[in-house]
Amino acid sequence: MAALEITRFVEASLAQGLSKAKIAQALKTGGWSEREIQSALQTFSDAKFPVPVPRKKASNSPREAFFHLTLFTSLYIWTWALGALLFQFTNIAFPLPSESANDFFGEIRGATASIVAAFPVFLFMQHIIRREMEKDPGLGISPIRR
Repeated sequence: MAALEITRFVEASLAQGLSKAKIAQALKTGGWSEREIQSALQTFSDAKFPVPVPRKKASNSPREAFFHLTLFTSLYIWTWALGALLFQFTNIAFPLPSESANDFFGEIRGATASIVAAFPVFLFMQHIIRREMEKDPGLGISPIRR
């Protein structure tokens, strides 16, 4: 309730053209804590507009966190598998005298399977995140995305 009260005060004061410094001083005199004052002042942007412009609040949804976690996990898996695949092709091209090309096919099969499974997941999650960003450009300020 107190947060709503201080936010309304800040909005009314900004609408009258008072500076944020004067508002902060008045609130401090009124007994509000520095944290509460800064939180209320940061609710509104510094845009030059006749009425106070509220800031967009960043999203912290579990859904968004899941999308990004899945995106980066699949990115890690397929890039690691690609590196492993290239490493095994190098082993085939330049084998040690005690090794044969047949020694590497099991690892090549595993790395290829990882790429085939993880790369489409990466592309799909990238598509979903891009579509969500087009719908709501404010997601760009999300701490999860940053």
